[in-house]
Amino acid sequence: MCATRLPRNGHLLDVGTASGAVLKSAHEVLPGWSLHAFDLHDVRRGEILSLPGVVSFSSGDYRSLPEGPFDLIVLWHALEHSSRPLELLGLLRTRLRPGGRMVIQVPDVRRTPFDLPVLDHCSHFQSAGLLTLVEEAGYIRVLDGREWSHNCLTLLLENCGRSASCVEDS
Repeated sequence: MCATRLPRNGHLLDVGTASGAVLKSAHEVLPGWSLHAFDLHDVRRGEILSLPGVVSFSSGDYRSLPEGPFDLIVLWHALEHSSRPLELLGLLRTRLRPGGRMVIQVPDVRRTPFDLPVLDHCSHFQSAGLLTLVEEAGYIRVLDGREWSHNCLTLLLENCGRSASCVEDS
């Protein structure tokens, strides 16, 4: 659903790469793209760099994020690990080209209340709060995947800040 809303070629940054599941899927769905990985830990650096389409891997704290600009940034079950999600989204926006897109998926605390005691989840989200957060960070919602995303909140966003020229899809 999201891939049809992206250019044929581009640069993707996967934040919270872990085992590279997003990058493996991205290579299949976006074969003309350069894939960049970021994770807090570099334990799987070699494994990730050996994946098809992956051209870089960086690790450390969020100040170590690659500069970009990126056409797409993916936060797939990563934002809930941040104790400062607004700050992280703002930092990522500086790495996203104007008009660039971001995909976020996080657990929906209303549909999965058992997520609350997960020790490494610093932030918890429900739909209205997540939408407010991303708007405060300067994004506009392009697509809301609530209907097809079981127990999670999934958003496709665009980096357009407060610009009046950005119009939300219906």
